Amino acid sequence: MADLKVKFATGEKGKIEEAKTSGKLDANDFIVTSDTDELAFINKNGETKFLKSKSSKEYTLKGTDLGALKAGQTIPKEIDMDGLLNLITQKSIPATYTKPSVTLVNNAGTAADTVEAGTSVTPKIRATFNKNDAGELTAISIKKGAESVKDGTTSPLDYVGEAIVIGDETVTFTASATYKDGAIKNDNLGNPSPDGQIKAGTVSSGGYVFTGRRNSFWGSGVGKVESPTSDTVRKLSNKRLNIGSGAKISMKVETGQQNIVFALPEPRTLTQVIYDDLGDKGMLSSFTKSTIQVADARGGQNGLKDYNCYVYNLSVPAAAPMNFTFAIG
Repeated sequence: MADLKVKFATGEKGKIEEAKTSGKLDANDFIVTSDTDELAFINKNGETKFLKSKSSKEYTLKGTDLGALKAGQTIPKEIDMDGLLNLITQKSIPATYTKPSVTLVNNAGTAADTVEAGTSVTPKIRATFNKNDAGELTAISIKKGAESVKDGTTSPLDYVGEAIVIGDETVTFTASATYKDGAIKNDNLGNPSPDGQIKAGTVSSGGYVFTGRRNSFWGSGVGKVESPTSDTVRKLSNKRLNIGSGAKISMKVETGQQNIVFALPEPRTLTQVIYDDLGDKGMLSSFTKSTIQVADARGGQNGLKDYNCYVYNLSVPAAAPMNFTFAIG
């Protein structure tokens, strides 16, 4: 073994045999090819053997994923180390898709809101299709309830409606848009990623809503109130829209006032009146209850609705401020 001599050489792959014939290369020598970056050696029989740097067969993944390869895919024959590393050091990240949407917003008209019944509103609204990853818009429309009031094929779509009086009701406008298939995007490796592709369809907006509700009214005044009317009630100094059961209202009666009136739309009632200054929780019995018809926001005889009206006439004007709490049922 001590007499074994080994040389390392470099040169073109195609000239190895020529070098062996000329005696420049002998048995046990190693060669690094300058043109292909391969490593070879000459065995004791004078044969040139290349050390394998490429796979000699295909490998199919069974029951496992490996980098960019999925179970069932094949690592190809003759793949080199760089090619293999390229496969196993990358992982496909699927493309993400954002669904389309359509919005419906105020466009210099009356803002959607809860209003007193009898209020006039003018809807001026705009529908806008937000494409995101969907295909092209094919149709867009605005509806009032189930009735279409404006149709088009381009976004945005504007609708200017006539003034409408909102009664004891809810009026809802919505928009919808129809679109084509969206494009298939690529994953991070540049390959098609069809899962989640936006298919042709229709998308709808949320509602642009006007809701009509009734005010409750309360206040105090000079002198006595014998027969409250719609006009009397609507002129009271305090009001609140759509009071619910369980609510509590505080009220201050100023010096010199002699009557207290509280009117609520049916089915709302007063369940308790507390005279806060004395801690008297039984003041409701001092009020006279009647049912009267009260107009909506238009006044007069418009939109009359039954109200429960409570009146308390003091025997003399209040000599000092009085504080009350009203419980609503």
